[in-house]
Amino acid sequence: MARNNQRDVVITGDDWGFVKMFNYPCHNKKSQFNSYKGHSAHVTNVQFSFNDKYAISIGGADKAIFQWKYTVGE
Repeated sequence: MARNNQRDVVITGDDWGFVKMFNYPCHNKKSQFNSYKGHSAHVTNVQFSFNDKYAISIGGADKAIFQWKYTVGE
């Protein structure tokens, strides 16, 4: 899990290869999110770039590194 520098978005990676983006803070277990599929297996780590323009995710079994462009309202 990682939070952006403006502290209004959180990204997570899960065991099914999804990267999920939530508004921060998340107040309950059923918070809405956007989900993005790319990895063929579990996601081991996620992080925003220093300027929040990109999110980086690292896969486990697929050994892939994905760069996701982060845009607001586009």
